[in-house]
Amino acid sequence: MNRPKFTCIFANEMNIYLDYKVSSGYQEKSFYTHLRCFDRFCIEHALSTPAFTRELADEWTKKRENESNTTHYSRINGIKQFLIYLSKKGYNVFVTRDISFR
Repeated sequence: MNRPKFTCIFANEMNIYLDYKVSSGYQEKSFYTHLRCFDRFCIEHALSTPAFTRELADEWTKKRENESNTTHYSRINGIKQFLIYLSKKGYNVFVTRDISFR
């Protein structure tokens, strides 16, 4: 897959994370879609330092208008794994809570 570039403050880490997942046998598309959505979110919220606050996490986890329960669950819990990855690498990120599938 010729991957379009991420452009937010976490762009380099997103590429490294995605490469790791693909090398572990996962399909790139399943992770890329959520990372691209998170990339846009970070740009829209003008993140200029590599940190993800609780306030941003609260905004990220809000269910969007016309978002199905399945998509909401997948979007939040998919990026939670990326946030855990960033946290383990020493970034100041608030790891979102699990949301239940309803």
